[in-house]
Formats: sequence, C-alpha cells, structure tokens
Amino acid sequence: MIVIDSSALVELVLNPELAQRSGHLLGEDVFAPALLIPESLNALKKQVSRKLLSPQRATVAMRRIHTAPIDVVSMHNLTELIWQLSGTFSTYDACYVALAQHLDTALITCNLKLAKEATKHIPVVTPE
Repeated sequence: MIVIDSSALVELVLNPELAQRSGHLLGEDVFAPALLIPESLNALKKQVSRKLLSPQRATVAMRRIHTAPIDVVSMHNLTELIWQLSGTFSTYDACYVALAQHLDTALITCNLKLAKEATKHIPVVTPE
C-alpha cells in the first residue's frame, strides 16, 4: 500500500519506462486524496500552455490518469490532521502527508522539497 501525489502520478503517466521500472513501488493498493485528479490535470495543462507537452500527449496522459487503479479518498475525516500539518506544508501537500500518516504507509512523490520535509512524518519514496 502507498499514497501517490500528483507530481509522481504525472511523471509516471508521461514516462511509461519510469512507470515500468517503478511498478514495484506501487504494489497493489494505491491511494490518494481526492485533489489528486485536479492537481494532476492542472500540471498537464500547465505543461501544454508552456509548450513543454503537446496537446495530444497530454490527452494520452489524461486518459492514463483516468484509468489508473488509484483509490481516491475524501479528506473530510482528516481535516484536523491536514490543518495541523499545514503549518509545515502547503494545505495541498498536507493532504498527501495526512493520508499516508493515517494509512500508516509511504508517500511516493517527485517533489523533492515535499519529500525532504515529509520524511520527518512518514516514509517517502521517489520513482526510480
């Protein structure tokens, strides 16, 4: 079991080779806060607007996100923990950390700043 953030999901859907090499990290049960989907789509949209990604490739990535076997979790029951963690993290990043903490599992991220700070609270892994 693992929690995935938008930086890792976007990286994995854009780089199938990386996804294949990192498959062992994901295991069978992958969870994420409900904000994963809009955050991931926003990251793709930004890359398209900056001309770093073609609209066609972004559409393929969006479809991979749509079909990814991820259990999306409401953050309603973790509101207090998110609030406490938001003193250290952005509220968005606090959602990922809170969910990993609640599930007693690791977070997979490509966000090095988040990874560095989150290791004080939870195990963190990065795609290889």
